[in-house]
Amino acid sequence: MKIWSLLFTVLIFSSASATDRGYSIKYISGESVYLDAGTNDSLVIGDRLRIVTGDSISAELEIVFVADNSSSCKILSQTIPPKVGDKAIISTAAPRQMQETANPPAETSAVAVIVPPVASTAPAKSSKTRLDGSVSFQLYRWDDLKSSNLDFTQPGIRFNLKARQIYGSNFSLFARTTSRHNQRTRSYNRDVPKSDWRNRIYQLAVVYADDKAPFYFELGRIIFNNLSGVGYIDGILVQKSLSAKFNIGGFGGTQPEWQYSDFQTSIQKYGVYLGYANGDLKKYRLESTLALTGEYHGSTVSREFVFLRNTLNLSNRWNFFQSSEVDINRGWRKEKSGKSLSITNLFVFGRGRLGKYLSAGLSIDNRKNYWTYELKSLADSLFDDILRRGLRVDLSIKPGKGYFISPNFGYNKRSGDGRATISYGISMNKSNFISSSQYANLQFSGFTGPFTDGYNYSFRLGRYFRSNMLSLGYGAYIYQFNSGGNHNNQWIQASGQFNLISNVYISTTYEYDSGDDIKGHRIYGELGYRF
Repeated sequence: MKIWSLLFTVLIFSSASATDRGYSIKYISGESVYLDAGTNDSLVIGDRLRIVTGDSISAELEIVFVADNSSSCKILSQTIPPKVGDKAIISTAAPRQMQETANPPAETSAVAVIVPPVASTAPAKSSKTRLDGSVSFQLYRWDDLKSSNLDFTQPGIRFNLKARQIYGSNFSLFARTTSRHNQRTRSYNRDVPKSDWRNRIYQLAVVYADDKAPFYFELGRIIFNNLSGVGYIDGILVQKSLSAKFNIGGFGGTQPEWQYSDFQTSIQKYGVYLGYANGDLKKYRLESTLALTGEYHGSTVSREFVFLRNTLNLSNRWNFFQSSEVDINRGWRKEKSGKSLSITNLFVFGRGRLGKYLSAGLSIDNRKNYWTYELKSLADSLFDDILRRGLRVDLSIKPGKGYFISPNFGYNKRSGDGRATISYGISMNKSNFISSSQYANLQFSGFTGPFTDGYNYSFRLGRYFRSNMLSLGYGAYIYQFNSGGNHNNQWIQASGQFNLISNVYISTTYEYDSGDDIKGHRIYGELGYRF
């Protein structure tokens, strides 16, 4: 048995129950809800959370702005207004970002890690280890009804452990793993057999954090939230606080083998960074990270780049976020690109509250994302990509009586395209639909591009009861090719989330897809325990 498998087994059987803490609401402004967690707690823009009051789900939130240790959410629906101290729990995870590499991580799930901030105020210590996390069993099944008969079954197990202040010390242990068995009707090619295992260890790290100590460090398998282009390494990160506002750090290690998360030494990664944080969320808050990092295959440069990330919050009314990577090209990279410097990833986002019922957002996005079935909320992900890339403007309108309306518009012109891609959409949500525990959502989006035009629409009804949820949705997406011909596809979906006894939960989705491109049954289920 490999050492990773052994560690995985030990971790599963050493878990103990505790309380599922969720994320606390620390401040509420006129239209935003602020959480005490951010990228250092694995949250990203687009994550959706629910608030449970008593035995019922009282509100749904969506993250629209995220900093290292805080995040701002808009309210999608509510039966009871959120209040400071309420706990918010992730209900739907947004896609995570991953850098584009020579070996694309086709099935790698980019699960962000939790990195406790050095400058945070630590609670009073006790001799007990603070445990929380989850373990779940999953099953994904695609029954292909077309003549290709490409059935696919994937049972799996997912484990997440956060053991903080072990036996009252300053050491913590963080672990995130998945193990999945892929079963296909036949072998596709030499690299895609009929049956295979995919065992992933995204994080298995020991962390030392003490406000009074000169250094903070992580050792093991590490993934970086603030340095998204680095990915993850098997190695060490060391950080030193220079003052109340500045910290400096460095890291080094090897890149795990991407397909199976096995340990390897052929690719090395190194980097240094400078961090800055100042201000208070209620008035002014600025957080910045500047880093220089490199990836090497022996003595050959694989990639070197400068990373810059900034978040700015002004009086809870204006939020700004910027993340960029500038590649430094030398040697063979300069010969290939013809440039000494090139911007490879850029994301700029701003949101402002323009009035009591209106806020607006503006974004520029050329990041390179990837998708997995876990994060895919629609039957077709092409619309998700087109409605994200390029320049986008969106509005959030809350006229009252449970209505929330969000129109958006996008423009993206790539080099080589004859004309730009224009995208547009609108989403309308109504809480307290028919009754106080029901909601309705109507969505329409479309695009027109140099080669293909398309649009999709969907309608969903949902109902909360106690801490459970049921929903039923229908949607369609249509492509119109400029060369002639249309592709029309539809889906119908039923999903539910149920809390069983204690902290045991079950989540399940059934979807039927039909049309020109796809036909079949899609089933996903997860049975888990939060501790």
